Parts: sequence; structure tokens; C-alpha cells
Amino acid sequence: MLTKNKSWLAFLLVAALLLSITAACGTATPEPTKAPEPTATTAAAEKDEPVAEREPCGPATDGPLAGIDPRGQTVTWWHNHSGSREEGLLGMIEEYNATNECGITIDAQNQGGYNDIRDKMNAGIQSGELPGLVVGYQNDQAFYALANGLADMNAYIADQTWGLSPADREDFYASFLEQGVQPAFGGQRLGFPPNRSMEVLFYNQTWLEELGFAGPPTTPDDFEAMACAAAEANGDGTGGYILRDDASAVAAWTMAFGGSILTEDGTHYAYDGDATKQAMAMLQRMYDNGCAYFFTEGYPNPEFAARRAIFTQGSTSGIRYYTGDMEAAENTDEWGVTAIPHTTADPVQNIYGGDIMIPQTTPETELAAWLFIKWFTSPEQQAQWDNISTYFPTRRSTADFINLDEYAPQWVSALDLLPYGSYEPQLISYQGTRDAAQQAFNRIMQGGDIDDTLSGLTEEGNMLQDELMEGVDVSAAEPCAPAKYGPLAGVDPRGVTVTWWHNHSGSREEGLLGMVEDFNATNECGITIDAQNQGGYNDIRDKMNAGIQTGELPGLVVGYQNDQAFYALANGLADMDPYLYDPDWGLTKEQREDFYASFLEQGVQPAFGNQRLGFPPNRSMEVLFYNQTWLEELGFAGPPTTPDDFEAMACAAAEANGDGTGGYILRDDASAVAAWTMAFGGGILTEDGTGYAYDGEATKQAMEMLKGMYDDGCAYFFTEGYPNPEFAARRAIFTQGSTSGIRYYAGDMEAAENTDEWGVTAIPHTTADPVQNIYGGDIMIPQTTPDTQLAAWVFLKWFTSPEQQAKWDDISTYFPTRRSTADFINLDEYAPQWVSALDLLPYGSYEPQLISYQFGRDAAQKAFNEIMQGADIDETLADLNEEANTMQAELMEGVE
Repeated sequence: MLTKNKSWLAFLLVAALLLSITAACGTATPEPTKAPEPTATTAAAEKDEPVAEREPCGPATDGPLAGIDPRGQTVTWWHNHSGSREEGLLGMIEEYNATNECGITIDAQNQGGYNDIRDKMNAGIQSGELPGLVVGYQNDQAFYALANGLADMNAYIADQTWGLSPADREDFYASFLEQGVQPAFGGQRLGFPPNRSMEVLFYNQTWLEELGFAGPPTTPDDFEAMACAAAEANGDGTGGYILRDDASAVAAWTMAFGGSILTEDGTHYAYDGDATKQAMAMLQRMYDNGCAYFFTEGYPNPEFAARRAIFTQGSTSGIRYYTGDMEAAENTDEWGVTAIPHTTADPVQNIYGGDIMIPQTTPETELAAWLFIKWFTSPEQQAQWDNISTYFPTRRSTADFINLDEYAPQWVSALDLLPYGSYEPQLISYQGTRDAAQQAFNRIMQGGDIDDTLSGLTEEGNMLQDELMEGVDVSAAEPCAPAKYGPLAGVDPRGVTVTWWHNHSGSREEGLLGMVEDFNATNECGITIDAQNQGGYNDIRDKMNAGIQTGELPGLVVGYQNDQAFYALANGLADMDPYLYDPDWGLTKEQREDFYASFLEQGVQPAFGNQRLGFPPNRSMEVLFYNQTWLEELGFAGPPTTPDDFEAMACAAAEANGDGTGGYILRDDASAVAAWTMAFGGGILTEDGTGYAYDGEATKQAMEMLKGMYDDGCAYFFTEGYPNPEFAARRAIFTQGSTSGIRYYAGDMEAAENTDEWGVTAIPHTTADPVQNIYGGDIMIPQTTPDTQLAAWVFLKWFTSPEQQAKWDDISTYFPTRRSTADFINLDEYAPQWVSALDLLPYGSYEPQLISYQFGRDAAQKAFNEIMQGADIDETLADLNEEANTMQAELMEGVE
């Protein structure tokens, strides 16, 4: 928690000192890429009240589970594990019972197989005598849900006190965690995945090589060709692929052909899709051609071991049995498991397995049951359970706790396929439909019409589903309805008007207002954005400071990262992490990873407890402008990539001009200092991001190079405006600046009637890859009301979506902050220099977000000029570092 025990008057005095210093030493920067000095926020900061520390496992004080006490509860668990699995499981439970700080006792009871457990659960729902935990499949969940027999685990997984953190949730393979969510029951989470198995293709590698194939198939065409070759080699009706006729195989082949046996909303069957038809056509053809055959006298493992099938298909749980049969047959062939051959770019693997469910008992028992599930599915415990059961883990990080040398190599190779998991229907009718799917498969293999058979199967499955769900009213959630669970539970953004203070004018504002009008007219939440130009960053800063004092703040505001720090001192901004990671309103893991990492990190403030105080709508980047035609005239093939090349080329151009120009125009502002430091492999921030490191070796080396170039006449100052005209007049072969200046360079080249080919490239670097200084204002969410803040986030999420970013980039010529935005951009409409710079975005780094950075910027500019005039580099940078860190410490005094 951040607390402020410095008086606000003292802060104002320091801020006033900062303003006087920056006014005295500030000079104009060559490119309009950074905000001028921030003004101190002057609202009185209330001291945080001390918060009593919660007892271990004590009830939560807020949220849907407030007041529920799980301590001392006994939870009965009905499970199906026997033999060595049960023995190992009981050992794990004994450990949990002895060590959990809640004093919870788990009583694990084997109740037979899934059918036995299903019968006992149905009886228990009628009598009211239910266990605290039970295992079963997803269609079992649906049956129990019909009688309101299960707790919705969304309440637990999203709870702020008892739930899983965003990082923990993302550690689960997405499809595994989604499989227990029931679309037909309002999206309730009725099961949780303790382990999984997976449908795979078993193959004989030695035999494949004998037939002239390098390895197992990845596509259906390869699979068919290899199976036919093996069948031809055996010549007795065996050798190819043993047909698997159950519903899981039908689902697996449908997925491999890019389809699904579920409708898009997950509530009905879609066996009549093109993917299922294509898969059945291939398998029917293989059967007709003798490349596939049925084997119904048991499991296919012995056939595989006897070299009567080069391919079989089944669950990874069978790996140990294949190993045993290969040993029993004294077959030393190399064999393995691989993905089901697929037409998709990546595999799509059918994963399955029973879930753990929490029956509806008492709030205390249900919470205690959840705490055990949370423990049992932690990576460390999953590793133990996988070792006992040979199931697969459901979390990625479990692999960090597994000794892979103890597992069969086939199991280890299959582990890599887990991220590609998909799953079969969770529908209440699926057991009956499984039988129908098996019958349909066999009918097709015997020559039945594929289209007619699959249409009939779809109709039959959906009729059964509708019959079983008759009378169940599961109303779809209203668009934008408040979340039921999680940090934003109950917050309603519908119908809210959000004022946005921005700095865009002219054609940018015109285009922006068009986008806002589109959002206002189409968003299903009925949110209205009132976009108001408030002048430049200085004007906005003044209005924000005044608004923090009066409490009259907008719902959205733009500003730089050091502005965020000033507003944060007065608790004027919302931390956006609760919105970003919210399970209902946030961004998915894939969406977050679509942002360039450095762009998304830039709004995170290490000096303020790593709160996310800004979000990136666009960015610009520091680049080197170069004259390609001139470089070729001087004998160089293209722009420099290293500092040594850069220096040699600049000196050659300066020598060619012979009048003190021609080389590189020195850029003396702080962004250039940062850019060169990055290019030399360093940073101007300390490792923890809370202070300056201007005295590092990288900065020293960069300054030494630039000073040497200045002394040798290979670099010079130009202070009469922007360097674009000098570049266009062939008085500089290199300049440096923001990508936002590309259009101005193009204009000056045209005005000078200069037809030279020119471009932009990375700052020459000593690192293996470029390290590019990126910058730009963020959008912030001021602290107003929960409803307004959520509505502001909903707009921000829309505005930074790839489709909208593409529109904004076209309007503004800024760079996008998400990779997939490029899919929506017509690059032919952009300058070639902009397009080439687009490739540098993944290499972004950024300047300090520190509250003192405007002072640091001015001090860095002053130090740069002193160095160029002959000051000692080490001493000057040491003084700069001390001066900047002293100011940072003064401004942050009293902030914990």
C-alpha cells in the first residue's frame, strides 16, 4: 500500500523548486516528442487508515464470500481412483490434512467407477446428503445442474481473497480450464480440471523409415499415404491404421480438419459440418482401399506391437500399456505418439478427463472444498499427482516440478501438445449422442452416405439435447450486464457518459471524433464518450491538477508517464490492472500478448507499487534518418547497423562536403541520450525502475563516440529549427528523431526538389538486435466512480483493438501498439519509411516514468552539451546521475 506522510505543502515547495529549475535550464528539443515539465498535483492527500491484518484463513471482509469461515471443516470427497493411484492420492491428502493452515480435513472415499458415483450423486441430490467434492465428466455436471446440485465455481476462482490470481489462471491451459464452463447453464463453471488425457496417434518410427518415410505424418494426406504403404507391405489386410469408431475419435478427426462437433454457442451439436464430412470421407476411403481396418477383439496395443498396424489412435493414458505390449512381443522398434494429422496450421488435440465438482452443501464446506482444489491443482501438487497417475498436468508451470527422466519418452513428447487442446461437448445428452456417433461412424464405414448419416446424427443429438433440457430456462446474460463475481462484481457501465480530455487537434481531432461517434452509436453498453480537446499536455496537466483538488475529473485523460506519477501522488488515478485482468471485462492472455511488451509495460509504475496507471493507444519511435543515394555515392551499400559503421559513414560524408556539414546532426535532448544508451546495450534506469543510472558504461561509451565525432567534424549542431531542411539540402547524411517527423522529411525533400532515395533505420547498436527508444502519451483513467471507470475501460479496450488502431494510425500516422493491427492496415497507403520502421516495433524500450523525469530531461540535455564542449564524461555523468536521483528522492519523500 502506498502512504504519504509528507505534508502536501512540503510537496508543493519541492514542485515549485522543480519548476523554477526546469524553467531556468530548459531548451527546445529538436523533435516534438516529449511533454514539457509537469506541474505538481496540489490536492490534499488523506492518510490511509491502518488495516488490521487478517488471520490465516480468516473470513474475507468483502466480496461475495465475505464472512464465510472454512476453518476446521471436514470435506468428504467421492472419487474413482483405486490401486496405486488411490494409495498415492491418500498420501497427498494426508500431507494436506497435516499442513494446511485452515485446519481443513479431506476424507477421500473411493465410490467405484463413474457410473457408481453418478448413481450415488443422483440419490444424494434427492436426499440432501451430498459430499463436499465429487469427480465426474462434463455431461455429469449438466445432469447435476438440472437439480441445482452443484456450486458455480466462478464465485471462488474470481474471488479477491480466496481465488486464483490472474497469473495462476493463465497458468492453466485455456481449453482445460474452459471445459468445466457450461454454456447451456448460463456459463456457470461446474467443474475444475485436476488432470487430463489426450487423443494421440501412435506410430512405429522404425517401420516408417523402412518404408522410406522420415517420420510420422502431420497432414491427413501424409497419413493416408503412409498407412496405405504399410498395408501394401503386409499384404494381408493389416498393416495400416486401426479404425477407432468411438465418439472421441470422431471428435478428434473433426478438430484435426479444422472443425467442431459443437455449435458456436456451445449448446447443440454440429456433426454435419464440412470438417466432419471431410474426415469421414478420408477414413471411408482408407477402409475401402484396405489402408485401414477394424480390430474389435480388445485393445489395439497387441496389434501395434505385432507389426499388424503402423498407426493406432487412443488416449495418452494407454502409453504404459503400449510399452508393456512392445516388451511382451520383444519388439525393439522405435515408436512414439504424435498429434492427430491435421489440415490446420497447428495441431488441434482432443483432450478429456474427469473434473472435480463442488456439490451444493454449506458455504463453509464449499469454500473449504475450493481451498483443497486450489492446493491440489497447484503446480507442485500436480507434479506429484502426475507422477502417481501418469495423467497430464493442466497447468504449464507443472513441468518445472517434473523430472522428465522418470517418464516414458512418448509421454514427454506428448507434453508439448497440451497447448493445442480442444474438447468434446459438455452437453447433458452427450452420453446418448456418443452411442449415436459410434453407430453413425460404423454405418459410414459400411458404405452409408456421409452427408445423410451426419445430418441424421446431428438431428438425433439435438433432439435428445432439447428433450433433456426441456423446461430449463437459462436466459442469456444481458449485454454489458454487471459481472457476478470478481473485483468488478456489480459495477454497471451501461448508459454512462465518459468525458475524455485529449490533446488532438486539426485533422487528427476530426478523425478521432468520427471514431468516437462510431463507438457511441454501436457499443452495446450504451456508453457515450464526450471527447474534449483541452489544448496541449501543459493545459491538460493544469486542468487535471485543479480537478484533483475539486473532485471534478474526466473519465479519461491523456498524458505522459511522468504525469501519471504526479497524479498518483494525490491518488488521482485508477490502477488499470483490475480491469486488464478481469475475467469478465478484461483482455484475454492472447490479446495482452498481442501488445508489444515494452509498450504495455511503459504505463506500469515501479515507484508506485507497480500500479498500471496508463494504457498505450499509440507510439512513436526514435530512428536514424539516412540518405541512401548519398551513401551509395560514397561507396556504402546501405545504412549503418553498428556505431563503428555509423561513425565511418558520417565522417566520409563530412569529408565530402568539406564545410563542417555533411555528417550527423547532433541531437542533444534526453530522448537521444536515452536512445544511444539503449543502442550501446544499457539503460538510464536502475534495475528496479525507481531511479536513474546515467553513469553506466553504455552511456559513457555513447558519449565518447559522439564527442569524438563532434571533435573530428563528423557531427555538428544545428539549432535554427528542425533538422529536416538540412537533411533535404544534403548538409547531413544522418539525422535522428521521431517517426512522427517522417511526413515533414518527405515534405522538405519535395520542397528542395531532392530526388535522393532516403529511409529510416534503427539507431546503430552494439547489441545483437536493435533496442529502440519508443515514446508516446498514455490514456489514463482518473478516480471518479466505479461505473464511470469501468465505462472508460470499455471504451479504451475498444479504442486499442486492432481494427480501431488501424483506423487511428491512418488518421494520426502514429504507430500501433498491437502486432495484429498490421493485418488491418493497407501498407500501400503509408510512406515506405513508415512501413520499414514498423518492423522495428518489437525491439522497443522506453525512458523513465519517474516523477522527476522532466527535471532529468533538462539536466541530461545540459550534461550532453557540456560533454560536447569538453567536460569530463565520467564526472559529468556522475553529477547528472546524482542530481537526478536527488530530485527523484525529494519528490518521492514520504511515499512508501
